[in-house]
This record gives sequence, structure tokens and C-alpha cells, in this order.
Amino acid sequence: MNFLGLSQRVDLIVSILKKVSISNFNDHGMREALESLNETIEQSLDLIKVFADTSIFGQYWNNISYQKQFARLNDQLLNHTITLNLALNVNSIFDHNQDLMDRQEDLNEILSRIDELSLSVTKQNKKLNEIHQRFDSLENRLQQRSSREQQSNFLSILKQDLQIEKLIGHGGFSNVYRGIWISRDHCVAIKVFHLNQLTNKIQQNIFNEISIMYQIRYDHLLGIFGACIEPNYHAIIVEYMPLGSLFDVLQDTQCHLLWSDRWSISLQMTKGINYLHMMSFIHQDIKSLNILLDRNSSGYLVKVSDFGLAKMQEEIQREHHRKIIIAGTLRWKAPELFQSNSPSFASDVYSLGIVFWELATRCIPYNQWNDDDIIRNVMDGFREKIPSNVPEKFISIITNAWHQQLDKRPTCQQLIEDIKIAYISNDTNINQSTSCTRKDDEIVCERQHSTKCQILSEINTISDGTNEYDDNSLFITPPTILIDELKIEKLIDSYELHETIQLSERSLTDEDMNVVVELAIVKKQCRTLILYSNHITLNGAMILGDALHGNSTLEELYILSNQLCDLSVYYLTQSLVFTNFNLKKLNLADNEITDDGVQYLTDGLRTNETLTHLWLDNNKISNKGMQLLIDVLIKNNTTLSNLHVRENKLIDDSSISFLMDMFERNHSLKTLSISNCALSERGKAILKEAISTKQEFNLDI
Repeated sequence: MNFLGLSQRVDLIVSILKKVSISNFNDHGMREALESLNETIEQSLDLIKVFADTSIFGQYWNNISYQKQFARLNDQLLNHTITLNLALNVNSIFDHNQDLMDRQEDLNEILSRIDELSLSVTKQNKKLNEIHQRFDSLENRLQQRSSREQQSNFLSILKQDLQIEKLIGHGGFSNVYRGIWISRDHCVAIKVFHLNQLTNKIQQNIFNEISIMYQIRYDHLLGIFGACIEPNYHAIIVEYMPLGSLFDVLQDTQCHLLWSDRWSISLQMTKGINYLHMMSFIHQDIKSLNILLDRNSSGYLVKVSDFGLAKMQEEIQREHHRKIIIAGTLRWKAPELFQSNSPSFASDVYSLGIVFWELATRCIPYNQWNDDDIIRNVMDGFREKIPSNVPEKFISIITNAWHQQLDKRPTCQQLIEDIKIAYISNDTNINQSTSCTRKDDEIVCERQHSTKCQILSEINTISDGTNEYDDNSLFITPPTILIDELKIEKLIDSYELHETIQLSERSLTDEDMNVVVELAIVKKQCRTLILYSNHITLNGAMILGDALHGNSTLEELYILSNQLCDLSVYYLTQSLVFTNFNLKKLNLADNEITDDGVQYLTDGLRTNETLTHLWLDNNKISNKGMQLLIDVLIKNNTTLSNLHVRENKLIDDSSISFLMDMFERNHSLKTLSISNCALSERGKAILKEAISTKQEFNLDI
């Protein structure tokens, strides 16, 4: 009723104004008052219209606001009426008691419709909840999409696909377990991070670092199979190295290290760090605990681990507003890092120098001091003493690497050359071992000699030829290897840029793949590389796979009739998921590939958009592998047009139903070669009938 009264007052004032002569308002002050009255009348009419159009819910919800506006406009109308001396009974028209009664009447009307009001409130809340739910759903979808985009840069492994067996390492940031990757039946190491309440920023940082680590592959860097990113569970799945860390080996008194072993270990780990530096990647946490070892026929296989994790840990500490601990472990940290300098290639080299000292002495660095003493003494230029019976060239390598001035330290590439030259010219008995102990501040060493069996083992290793990981071969293999490399270089050099390079039946081994990659793929930028019928195994596949990661020119790779296993397929096909990948034809026929290898392959095919031809003939693929291929062709891949699985004797009529489904639902495949498998004549007839209506489809059965 308040607003009805306001409306009536406006009508009365307007009717009076129409009767008043314009000469009554010639005075300037009166004209201003009239203009103000006109403005107040317009505001009153606007408010009356808004109130009339408002629902009972709106009137209730905004009642206080409406009453304040009513009171303001009512007072203004009264003042203007008095100022203009309009012929109105002010006390009667602007009756305050009547306004209070009208207001109470308005409230009574609203209260009488409380059920309607309650229903309006319920509907409004429901609508708000729906809006919030839609927003939350959209936010969740965006987060999931972002996560999927990030995880497409590395293989995502389900937690239920991992079986924890034994704790093999632990720290403040993570625990490491030996375990089984169930679907691959493969022994792996599982590094589980201590992470709780991750923000989107932290999760983004984790995805970024894992993606980078996943893409960096090299003989002497620990291979990352993938990651498990689930609520409250974050882990990376990496290669398992049975001997554990170099620190463990050095502290094992039952393990006798020959100087040939030490030279080889130092070379291999330096190669690993050098590769990271070539990729513009600083490790930041080099120490003997992050140098992992396994045995091979030539001695020790060495791989550097945990590259990228130091940066991840620092980001997480910063996000949680914790005190930032400088990346790396105190005993191996370069002096400039204690002065808040940024990590660099040179600080990595310093850390290598400390590990070289550990190799020489088998002692723990600065074990006689507390943390404050270590920081103070290292900053002052103090270093551990090097025993006199350590080879002079090795002493030089150590002291150069841990030089106080970072610009005086060699690069990793220079260290590699120094180690090679030093070993070749070194007169230390390669069958001699040294064991050192610390007495006060002195390092006391004693010589140990290999047993007859150990010496014979070394001789047999040399005479049997080199293993794919053998870095000792640089020193003890006859020069004919270098002659073979020169032959390969000369052959590849004879080809033109972007030309097909034919290296079939050349007896190439894994050791030759570095030369092939450097000259054929990088230098000649060949579009087709044929490696048919050689002796390439897992390690050669790792080298080739690494080259494919950054490749944008190679379109066809023929690596049939070699000795490739399932893990070879894993390393070769990891680059399938990357956008700069350009490979169109991949021939893996006549190898030792099983269904597990097919699983690795299909993981990459799910997002690949370049591969059109794939050969898997004469392997050990069964109906399970066939189903995996068909499943990805139906659900994901739309580019593969030619698939060859001939002479896989484990594929039989059990695959027919899957093939029938593929014929109906896949529209990209134009050629399927499945001859000389174990299909029955009836099965072949069914397949022929199924494709009879498919135009331009070639079925080789």
C-alpha cells in the first residue's frame, strides 16, 4: 500500500501543476525547484513500476531497500510541494501515520502469502544449486581435460596395475619400491611421492616435470615407463636396477671394484650427465645415491636417476610456503650454491667430482663433519684428501671437476674426452683394486688384487666381444671397431640429403646405432631408413627411439629381421604420442615381439595421427595382441590404413569376431594382411564374406 499511496501523491501533484500558471515560476529559484520536482516524480514513477513488476518473493527479499527508497522520494515530494507553495493539504496528503499503516498492510499481505514465498525461496535455492553444480562440473571437466592433455605427454599407468613388493629406498620427498607392472609382467621400481592436498599449480608442475623426464631417453639415463597420477597417489614407474646405487656398491665390502670398473663407471655416468646438458637440462642432485648400477657381460651398466625431481621438490616447497632447501644434497653441493647462486652445468660437474672421489676411495665425503662445517669448509675451498695410490690422471680429473671457481671446471664433454685419454694412457693394473678407510682426517688405502676367477672373467669378457652397454670396449676392444665405424660413415656419407638410406644386411649392432642416428637421421635428414637383417637389440632400439623423439623428417623406418623384444617396441614407439612426430611407415616384422609389445604399440597409437603403415609379420602375437590392435583401430586411431600381421601362428579363429566388428566400425583401414596365421578355411570364408561389400578394401588371407 505504501507504493499505492506514493502513486496517488504523484498524481495529485501533477494535476495541480497543470492548473498553475507558468508565470508563477519565472523566478530562478522556483524554476530549479520545479526541475527537481520533475526529476523526483520520474524517479518515483520508475520505482513504482519496478515494484509493481516484482514478484512477491522479490518484494519480500528487497523490502528494506524499497522502504528506504520510498521514504527518500516521499520526503523529496513533500519538500518540493512546500517550496513551490502548491495548493495542497500537505498534512492530509503526506500523512505519516497513514504511511506506517500502509507499510504494515504491505507486510501483512506478504506474510499471508508465506507459503508462496517459501516455495519461491525453494525454487530460487534449487536454481542456485543447479548453477553451482553446472559450474563445478565445468571446472572439473576443464581440470580433467588439462590433466589428460598433460598426461598425453607420458604413459599413464593405473595404480591397480602396480604391485608393491619391497621398500628399497626412502627419503623426505618419496619412497622407492621394487614392484611388478602387472599387465606387462615386468619388474620395475616405483617411486611414490609424499604429496598431499595438491593445488592445481603443483599438479601442473608435476605433469610438466614428468613429461620432460619421460621424453629424455639415453643409454645412461634411467628409463621412465610412465606415471601413476591418482587422487592422493602420485608415482613414477622406472627401470629397476638390481645392484642399487653406486653408494651401495661402494659401501659393500664384499664387492671388489677393479680400476677398469671405476674408469668405466666414471665414463658412463659422465655420459649420462653430458646428455642432459646437451638437452639444456641441469640435474641439480648428482650424488652416488642417484647413480644406479646393474651387471652386464662386460662389468657394470650405469644409469643416472632422479633428473628433474630436485626442481619438482623445490616447486612444491615454494607452493606450500616452506623453507626452500637448495636442490641437491649437502655433501655433493657446489660452493657457489651456498651463496644463493643458481644451479648450473658447472655445479653439476662439481658434484660429479665428488662422486669421482667416492669411486677412488670408497669413502663417504665429509663424513667427519657436521653440516655447518661442510658448508664453511667447502666455501673456503677445502676438499677431501685424495690418496697417493689413486692414478695420477684420475686425481687430475677429480680436482678439475671440483675446482672452486666454476668457470675453471671442465664441461662434461671435456671430462668424457679426458677420461678416454687418461684410461688409454694409464699404466695402472686394470685387475688391481683399491680399498680405503678413514682414520681421523687421513684416507688410508690398501691394494687388493683380483682372484684368478675374476681375471679369467675379465679375459673372457674381452674375448667374447662387447655388450650393448659396454663402455670398457672403448679401451680394450681392437681398433677394427673404429674401422667398421669409418666404413659406416663413408657409406652413409655417400647418400644425398633427404635420400633413402639403405643399411640392410650390414651386421650392424647396437654400438653402431649412435653413428647411424648422428649421420643418417640428424646429418642427412633421411626420409627413409632401412635396417633390414642386422643385429639390433633392445639398446639399439633405445638409441633409435631417442632419435625419433625430436625428429621431424624421417617418414619410414624398416627395422625388420633384427632381435627386437617387447621393450624394444616400447622405446621405439614412445615418440608416437608427440605432435612433431612424422613417421608414416614402421616395419617391425620378423622379430621377437609378443602381445606385451603390441600393448606398448597401441598405447602410442591411441593419440598418434601420422602412422599409416605397420608391419608386425612373423612375430609371436596371439589373439590377445590382435584384439588390442583392433580395439585401438575402432576406438581411437583414424590414420592407419595398412596393417600386416602375417605368419603369426598364434592368431586363429578366436580373432574373427573382433575383425568383423572392426570391418563394420573402422573406416581408415584399407589393407589387412593376415595370411599364414592359424585361421581355418571356414574362418577365412567368413572374413571374405564380411568385406565383400567394402569397396577398395584389400584382404590378404
